[in-house]
Amino acid sequence: EELIKYFLFLIKYLKENKYILITISSLFIVIFNHKALGWDSFTHWMPMAQKMIDPTIELTGHALYYPIGSAILPLATSLITGKLIENSYSIFNFFLLLILFNSYFDDLKKFKNIDIRNFLIIILVFYVFYNPGILNKFTFSAYADFFLGVSLFLFLKEINNFDLFKRSLFAIILITILIINIKNTGIVLLFISFFSYFISRFFFKKISFYEYKNFLIIIAISLIFYFLWKLTLEFSGNKDSIIRYNDYFQRLDTFIIFLESVGTQIFGRKIFFFSAFSLFIILFTFKKYLNIESKIFLSTSILIFIFWNLFLFFMYFVWFSPSETRGAISYWRYNMILAPTIFYGLLISSIDIGNVLLNEKTIKIKKFFLIIFGLIIFLLPFLFIDKLRRDINYPNIPSNFFTSTNNNYEIAFYYGVDAPYQAE
Repeated sequence: EELIKYFLFLIKYLKENKYILITISSLFIVIFNHKALGWDSFTHWMPMAQKMIDPTIELTGHALYYPIGSAILPLATSLITGKLIENSYSIFNFFLLLILFNSYFDDLKKFKNIDIRNFLIIILVFYVFYNPGILNKFTFSAYADFFLGVSLFLFLKEINNFDLFKRSLFAIILITILIINIKNTGIVLLFISFFSYFISRFFFKKISFYEYKNFLIIIAISLIFYFLWKLTLEFSGNKDSIIRYNDYFQRLDTFIIFLESVGTQIFGRKIFFFSAFSLFIILFTFKKYLNIESKIFLSTSILIFIFWNLFLFFMYFVWFSPSETRGAISYWRYNMILAPTIFYGLLISSIDIGNVLLNEKTIKIKKFFLIIFGLIIFLLPFLFIDKLRRDINYPNIPSNFFTSTNNNYEIAFYYGVDAPYQAE
């Protein structure tokens, strides 16, 4: 009976969203066979999945103590083939984008001006599926950051709309368990999120005793699953200390270099970082236009961004090597975990502001323009295939990085044109 209900729901969904699905089908075609790329894919993310498929495989490095949540889907797909399906990550992340779109779309329906809502749906397709502030070169790879980011967003949206019913409580508990088991920093993000949410509720809407009780249940269950994982690592003899390096005071002379690297990455990812900074401006400048839920979500997002960056700064001086600290290695990537949350904050605040400023204005948009915009979005994956498929045209280490002294080398291999490269 449940399968029949699910099948009927799927048919209904396909009928209602057929034009949107046709529009994004080209993106699915382009990324469908996306291969793995990036250092971390080969050092731990894919080996962890291979270990679950074949227990005889030996793991090293981060793969020994990272949570296995991101390996569940590759494991499930391997049940048919008996081996790791490399493009299962890209297909899964595409459907995460679809989940993100549906969640955003639910809020777009609250836009009161019907005359321009259809046009905004087309814009939303671009906003989610082709937004450089949400997507990056690792989105369709084995990296777990996007999976963690979408899960964190769903958690924040759920607690912000917490309806005190068992269904909502159960959903939040499942998402928190997922967040903890996707990546080792999941527990940090989870408690930063709770702390930020409680602060925001203190200023905008007091938490009831019943809510407190339910949130304590969620936190308690999350901690149980976290410590179960830690005990598993303890018994296996694999553990990773939070503090790897004790020379942090000696590194203070590199702090300026570190900040310069952070600044370079911020300006290299302007769409994401400037969008995050804009939440501050929106919350304080357009406060009177925002409803209470939007204020809480924006405030929570801002606080998470601040506390998460404070945590990252701390980790760069106690967990990362000195050279990684000087380069602020992957700083932009760790921040973009918050992208689904940041851009949802921009969306709901824009809807609130639009409902006030455009409520009585009539703006007619002809279907012809909607078709043209839809066609442009449909063609985008083919026009920017080199950006979406980095596994096909991946930047190689430029030849001038290599030096030879008295021909003292055994084997060297270089393929590809000179291109900037940064190991991730």
